[in-house]
Amino acid sequence: MPEGDTVWLTANRLDRALSGRVVTEFELRVPRLALSDLTGATVTEVVSRGKHILMRFDNDHTLHSHLRMEGSWHVHRTGETDEDDALNARHAGAAEALADD
Repeated sequence: MPEGDTVWLTANRLDRALSGRVVTEFELRVPRLALSDLTGATVTEVVSRGKHILMRFDNDHTLHSHLRMEGSWHVHRTGETDEDDALNARHAGAAEALADD
């Protein structure tokens, strides 16, 4: 199970990679939130609160993530494109919730 320092490091890495960037593609695999769409929103910050990761957007939404037993976030550069700094972030193994701030 990821401990607090792992969650903090994950949130810190996500914040450095994603803050100020615009969401170009968005998908949640949680049935009740499957139609949610943050495409076009800008990530304003990613923070940890205990074992929770909160990704905040400029449209007053927050994506809540918990790593549970084996969850993880992966950040990597996308394939060769005109935008060499394009990033792709994926979350595996945990539940997400979308909430209005």
